Amino acid sequence: MAKNSLSAMAKNNGKKLKILMCTSEAVPFAKTGGLADAVSSLSLALARLGHEVKIVMPRYYAVNRDSLKKLDGALGVPMAGGEEWSAVYTTELSADVPVTVYFIDHEHFFGREGIYGNALEPDFLDNPRRFAFFCRACFQLCRKISFYPDILHAHDWPTALVPVFLRYGEKNRPHNISNAYDGQNETFEKTSSVLTIHNLGYQGIYSKDSFYSTGLGWDVFYLAGFDDWNMMNYLKAGINSADRINTVSPNYARETLTQEGGFRLDGPLKFRGEAYSGILNGIDTTVWNPAIDPYIPVQYSLDDIKGKARAKKVLQRHYGLP
Repeated sequence: MAKNSLSAMAKNNGKKLKILMCTSEAVPFAKTGGLADAVSSLSLALARLGHEVKIVMPRYYAVNRDSLKKLDGALGVPMAGGEEWSAVYTTELSADVPVTVYFIDHEHFFGREGIYGNALEPDFLDNPRRFAFFCRACFQLCRKISFYPDILHAHDWPTALVPVFLRYGEKNRPHNISNAYDGQNETFEKTSSVLTIHNLGYQGIYSKDSFYSTGLGWDVFYLAGFDDWNMMNYLKAGINSADRINTVSPNYARETLTQEGGFRLDGPLKFRGEAYSGILNGIDTTVWNPAIDPYIPVQYSLDDIKGKARAKKVLQRHYGLP
């Protein structure tokens, strides 16, 4: 997982980066698919290389606050219609590798069953505002903990507004007066953005009436390319706004550039040219290791692979496979 377009953003002879992963999912806290595995594994791999990596995600109802540490003070998040307030909780992703996970705790937006929807409401009606709030909160968190990253790494449509907010607002905001004299980069002026597309089929398409939730002006609606057949498309705007875009493999990148596999975003992806690439997802071998895997009936390794055939027979017998 360590190979990523993040490395292309740092060409200063092995510069150690400050990276904030902005995500709607991460194992072991919340997962609906491979996105959650990829974020956590990539974060650990980058931290092992010496980069300073942090993760920020929503604190869903299923994430028990009792196992987390609460930061002092509330987090104010500017939104259309007024400021929203939330708490921030933290924990460590691993006991061995320094990756801190921050949870944005807002009961109205995230204190419910489900991440994007549930059995009664498969796609929450307020998803545009929920994730607009979360993307805004990513920047406010950086200010709260005085962490101004070199890279903001967004994942899929729920965080696709992060590169939009960075490009059309945060890069040009003035210094915070109280922090302007400590010699640090106290703005996002030098921050770059990466957007990883894990599944192009999910784009965050909603009525353009919901654009109000972003707090952006209508000039940005057209400049960032939100417009999608008289609807609003979060992922499309993120593709147009991010400094780099990548996806989960070179083959998938090629597929997404075709009319058949592009889900109507092949045009914007083609337009980005060399800024778009495919990088094959890796695995975390500390987890996916048949030599130590407790969930398979027989363990095996490269040095002794005999157990693989025995494990396969158990699998075939259990599921009635030929």
